Order: sequence, then structure tokens, then C-alpha cells
Amino acid sequence: MIKGLKLLNLSVHVPLSMELREEKEIEEIEAIYTHDFFYLKTCQRKLLLTLNNFPDDLVNSIEGPSSLFLQDEEAYSFALGVLVGLKSYLLTENEIVQQFKESLTRYLKSKRRDPKLIKILEKLLHDNKAIRSKYFVGVPTQSYAKMTKDLIVKHLNDHNNSSNILIIGLGNLARDLIKELSANEETKETKITLAARDASKVNEFCNHHHNNSGNQISSIPWNSFDKYHKFEIIVCCIGINAVLLDEDFFTLWNTKSHNKKLFIDLGWPSSIHTPLKCADGVYRLENVIFENSTFGPQHKLKILNAQKAISEIAQKRMKFIPPLNPHNPHNQIKLKIDEYEQQSNHI
Repeated sequence: MIKGLKLLNLSVHVPLSMELREEKEIEEIEAIYTHDFFYLKTCQRKLLLTLNNFPDDLVNSIEGPSSLFLQDEEAYSFALGVLVGLKSYLLTENEIVQQFKESLTRYLKSKRRDPKLIKILEKLLHDNKAIRSKYFVGVPTQSYAKMTKDLIVKHLNDHNNSSNILIIGLGNLARDLIKELSANEETKETKITLAARDASKVNEFCNHHHNNSGNQISSIPWNSFDKYHKFEIIVCCIGINAVLLDEDFFTLWNTKSHNKKLFIDLGWPSSIHTPLKCADGVYRLENVIFENSTFGPQHKLKILNAQKAISEIAQKRMKFIPPLNPHNPHNQIKLKIDEYEQQSNHI
């Protein structure tokens, strides 16, 4: 049963007192969770789910068209739409599934986890897989990493360029982009340089990649912004509410070489401040999406059918969801944590 399920969809800019930071350890995460709700943060939204009541200060933070409070069938339908990729700027994008699994892993480790909510979260994953398998076959796989790779290949071909590429950040998006570049015939020999906060993770990644691929991946210190200027292609995969690279940086970057340059900002919120636009070689997230719109009429029909199926599934879930196995539930939780961590912790 999903009766009693409550959902909050907030703008990514709304501050939360229990905000999770990627570098926090599990012990700290448990201390941050002051309520028994599931929390998912993406570049577009903060999504919270619970079978109890949200704190008043959270409910009162709802403002603007992107903020919603939903219950029961509507809550499940919206959450499934998010997971399937139909609430994203990039329709059918699949990065959201990985983000959901990582958030679920954190929730499973919380002492305040709710077994009934866990079952609903797992049903969301199950229904997501069913929707994608039935309706998205033949629909172009939309991913920010693939679209960024295509933009880089176009730039290299148009300008007969063999530039090294600087990737800022080492989250899932950066890793997915490196996989795309490594698998593409036109970019697999391109040298890649990483700059990210956690030097140990960067070194571990570079060593692992060197042992499993012919690509050259090196790194530079995170805060060595003066070294960023020498790269003619830069991809920023960091979204923060602060300016990482300002107008002075871009002025110097533009004057370092006469070659046509490319800067792709995939962060949301954006961490760059410059008036430069696509014509100047600076692409924001929305520009990347616009440049790669690949849906034809037949694809749009499949998406409409998927949206109808989501509503039907939510109605079905209102009637019944199998209960959690009563035998040794703690061992079940441990197995689930191991399963999702195995899926999430690929280097």
C-alpha cells in the first residue's frame, strides 16, 4: 500500500538543515538524518519521501512553481516520473537511476529507516525498470555524458583539433564522460586531465583507469586554477552555489591560444560567471541539451504512453504492495546495502 506516502519536491536552491554532502562519512550521515524520510538531491531538485509527516519548516519552504507537496497515488506517480527521467530537462536520462540507488544506500544505513518506505522505494526501482524496458526500446538513450562527448567530437572535427581535455570534478557525471570518451574512436586517444577536491580518489581513479585502459589520464591539484588556462577544452561537472571560475579566468583563458576553445559547464547550479556564450565557445547545461535534441514523432508517442503507464502503475500500487519479509529483516537490510553499494561504488 502506498496510502500515506508523502512527497516534497523542492528547488535545488532551497537550503535544508539536513543537507547531505558527498564527502561525509556514514557516521556523520546518520547524525544528519533527523527524520525518517528518504532524500534525493539532483542537479534539478531535492526530493523527499516519507510515510509520516514532514517537519513544518520543510513544508513551509514550498515556494515557486517547481515546489510541490503530494500524497498517496500522486506522490508515487511523481516519484516514478522522476526516476524514469520524464521530469528531467533531459527526457529519459538515466543518470537519475544511479543517483536514486546511492540515496537509497544512504537511507538503508540510517537508523531511522522505515521498512515500509524501503519497500516502496524498491518498487519504484522495479517499476522504473519495467517502464524503460517496455516503452523506451528504440528511444535514443539520453545522457549528459553522451551528449557532452558528441559536442566535444564535433568541436574536434570542426577545428581539426587534438587538444587535451580538462575535466573538473570526479562525480558520476565526470566518470561517465570519461567512459564515453574512452569508448569513442575519435576521442579514445585524447589525453584527459582531472582536477577534483579529493586527491586520494583522483589518484585511485587514475591508477585504476591506467591499468584497465590505454587512455592517458593525469591530474592537477584542485585549486591550481592558473593551470586550467592551458587547456583548450574544459568540462566542469561541479554544481555549487558559488563562483568557481569568474570573468577574469575566462578573459585569461581566451587569450592563452589562438585556437578555437570549448568550455562546457554541466553544473547545476552553475559555478561559472561570464557573459561568454555558445558563439564564444562556452556552453551551459541547457545549451548542451538543446544541441542534442534527437526525439522524433515516434519517440514522443512512446514517451506519452510511458506517462500513461506511470499513472496506471500508481493506481495499482495504491491497492497493494507486498509486505517486507518478516523473517530476519535486519539481514535483509544488510543484503540490500551490499547490493546497492556494489552497483554504486564502481571506480
